[in-house]
Amino acid sequence: MNVVFGFKAFDATTERPRIAPAIERAGAALGVVCVGDRGGGGNNVAFATLALIRGPQAYPSLPLLGVYGPVQLPGLTAASSEVQIPGAPRPVAISLTETFDEYAPLCPARAPGTSMVRFIPHLSSRQALRQSPVRHAFEDVVRSAGTGPSPFRGKTVLVGVEQQ
Repeated sequence: MNVVFGFKAFDATTERPRIAPAIERAGAALGVVCVGDRGGGGNNVAFATLALIRGPQAYPSLPLLGVYGPVQLPGLTAASSEVQIPGAPRPVAISLTETFDEYAPLCPARAPGTSMVRFIPHLSSRQALRQSPVRHAFEDVVRSAGTGPSPFRGKTVLVGVEQQ
């Protein structure tokens, strides 16, 4: 089973992703959850974040880990043109690398000097995009555990808080 948790800030003391101690002890993969779009969403172009680069370290994004499982990204820099993912059939091309010069209040991990490696995905059909997202209340998921076949078997599940 692939278990991935998201983070959006670094611990000032340890310089590691800031997460709950129980999650850190469990050894789950950690992916940055900061996402982006051009012009506050008004320009119809969505960016898919692949990784955040902070100093010499590249931190994979939550979606990248959700698709490929726990991966490390050695050698990924702001000058890279593709992301080499161990076990993937081919590298993922980078559409855009943004290096930031100011603090981002909604994503503290994106501090001055950090870079976000992104690509612009080809969006699927309009019919699929118009479908309502499928959401399950956390309490319902916990209550249903062990009562029968899991509705999540073979699926990628993102757990988190939706910001609007």
